[in-house]
Amino acid sequence: MARITLNDVRKSYAGNQVIHGITTQIADGEFVVIVGPSGCGKSTLLRMVAGLEAISAGTVEIGGKVVNDLEPRQRDIAMVFQNYALYPHMSVRENMAYGLKIARLPKAEIEARVAKAATMLELQPYLDRKPRALSGGQRQRVAMGRALVREPAALLLDEPLSNLDAKLRVQMRLQIKEMHLRTGQTTLYVTHDQVEAMTLADRLIVMNKGVAEQIATPLEVYERPASEFVAGFIGSPAMNIVPVQAAKGHVTLPGGVELRLPAAPRTGALRLGLRPEHLRAAEPGEPAIPVLLRSVERLGADAFGYGMIEGSDEPLVLRLPGTSGLGRGDRVEVVPDPAHLHFFDPQDGRRIGD
Repeated sequence: MARITLNDVRKSYAGNQVIHGITTQIADGEFVVIVGPSGCGKSTLLRMVAGLEAISAGTVEIGGKVVNDLEPRQRDIAMVFQNYALYPHMSVRENMAYGLKIARLPKAEIEARVAKAATMLELQPYLDRKPRALSGGQRQRVAMGRALVREPAALLLDEPLSNLDAKLRVQMRLQIKEMHLRTGQTTLYVTHDQVEAMTLADRLIVMNKGVAEQIATPLEVYERPASEFVAGFIGSPAMNIVPVQAAKGHVTLPGGVELRLPAAPRTGALRLGLRPEHLRAAEPGEPAIPVLLRSVERLGADAFGYGMIEGSDEPLVLRLPGTSGLGRGDRVEVVPDPAHLHFFDPQDGRRIGD
């Protein structure tokens, strides 16, 4: 196990900077997930830690040692990729043991490590099978086992579940989490899937266009997004972002709707963030946001209403009881929870105030 430290890490291609000065520390035994949309630089950052991409500026440390100029095999890390890359002519046991044989470890040591990893990943019944006789989830577990038997200082995973179907992804998420709890392995994990990120991570690095928009625990990212981008990316459905004009004691929404709200961080133009679950049905006569529903998604226990603020073309999503009889064309009035208001700067999108 080892601490990973990124100090103002940057990456440029032909003078075009794609990773913009990321600084953070991954503690010994911590599980950190890099999450963001396609093209945000998350895999590039992981590959820089692994030594598969050169670092243009800044330093990467693993276990207190700067590794910028070290080859991947010298960094004491193991990687698991989206593609399993198993040897088809080898059994599961042979695939897991191959790297250890190349390293010339004693046979007894190899057998002990393979047995330990196979037990942890529930692969004992499949040790003598070839990859073609395994399911996608089983193959991914073999790839993870092949990395774990090396007992690296850090484990790096790049979109390891993206080739699996939805049910297998859920199962593998649970197994990865349990594996980490048992091993205490320092882990850096890349995904575009916010559910994977939220359920697996001790901390998140939320990336956008090569910038770390926020580095924090999943709960903090959800409850206090540092930017409008983070607010819109983390959460499903996404947070509502509504342009408002703030004055003393109230804000004006699109359509001329006025709401009495606790003091905004400043007056003038702002962007107000409201999560769907923080909009409740208004009491009779209570100042509220009128919404005309365009569709309702029913998901069993919950439903989500998608509509427009009356008198405007501003969309608004709200959570409804699963038993709600509301549908397209209905009008509802909702009130935001004053304890869960988020204000963002309309110019740079950064969070304003607490």
